[in-house]
Amino acid sequence: MWHYGGNGSTIAKNLGLTEEEGFAIEKAYLTNFPGIKAYFDKVIAEMMRNGYILLNPILKHKRFIYNWDEINGLKKEFTQDFWTEYRKEKELDSAKFHEELKPKVRKYFVEIGKFKRDALNSPIQGTAAMITKLGAMYLFDALEKNDLLFIVKIHNLVHDELLVGCPKHIADSTALLTQKCMEKAGRFFIKVVTLKAKPLIGDHWVH
Repeated sequence: MWHYGGNGSTIAKNLGLTEEEGFAIEKAYLTNFPGIKAYFDKVIAEMMRNGYILLNPILKHKRFIYNWDEINGLKKEFTQDFWTEYRKEKELDSAKFHEELKPKVRKYFVEIGKFKRDALNSPIQGTAAMITKLGAMYLFDALEKNDLLFIVKIHNLVHDELLVGCPKHIADSTALLTQKCMEKAGRFFIKVVTLKAKPLIGDHWVH
């Protein structure tokens, strides 16, 4: 929900509820977990100040906003005089309002809305990707140590999972090894709670 840039409207749509019910759930959620809202307020403020999103404080990876200078330039135009003219031209329903002022304001707030959703979402998915990459490194080292390179093959890394292939008779032990490597990577990044990995075994890509 909030973690991925959603809100009460998102909840209502996903669960088939009314908008009123969706926003009531959002309010209850944020009231009972005030630290979540405080965290997101913090990362949004940092994004607005810096022009980039810090994906993870440990590795310091950043996601830069490609058109930040343009959008920040628009923000600087929005002075008191601008809004006075905006309201005046809106009341007149003028061509200047429809062709210049309104599109400029709309572009700014649409882009800022996207940036804010990215600021909530990117650190979560970015850290998940880093955990997956580190887990693959741990697994590679373990395969090398146990003479299993090219017997067990890391086929792909997909978002937050490892796709591993191996002979059927070592499927269980390979699954357990992969799980341990992923959980070890999780502990490197996440200290407060324990991240668990769930191995799935099949004769095709199971996810």
